[in-house]
Amino acid sequence: MRGPAAYPLVAVGGGRMAVAGADALTIRAASGAQVATVPGADMRTRVALSTTRLAIERTSALDLYNPATGAALKSLPLGSAAALRLADVSSRLALLRGAHRLVLIRFSDGKSISFPLRRAAAATLVGARLTEAGLFYTYNIRGASPGRIVFEPMGKLLARF
Repeated sequence: MRGPAAYPLVAVGGGRMAVAGADALTIRAASGAQVATVPGADMRTRVALSTTRLAIERTSALDLYNPATGAALKSLPLGSAAALRLADVSSRLALLRGAHRLVLIRFSDGKSISFPLRRAAAATLVGARLTEAGLFYTYNIRGASPGRIVFEPMGKLLARF
């Protein structure tokens, strides 16, 4: 879509997509039909979407919404993780990413943990993705080709809390 009614796609997940408008976030089904609207989010807002959660990163909090209705669920303070960037969400956790570290936030109580990365992984972190199955992250090793992909199952992630 082009023209004045076109807005950027900011997140995809759970069979839906989040489109940022001038002053609201619109959740759309895969067909393009509007599912829900969340006011107060704009194109500069960091957003992540899963089947059961829409997370919007604010200056010092992570606001959670129901992506099917747009209803607010809760707001979790980010504390020392406020400088990190929202990377992904699952039904139980949010993933925040910094240049050399990953932080997980549990939705049930807002507790956060810094996910330990080996030195080589922390220094050359390429990407990270959180799914219902667990956490995947990739990093490079100097002089090695290809890089490394690591998977941490959801059960192990939850046990770290």
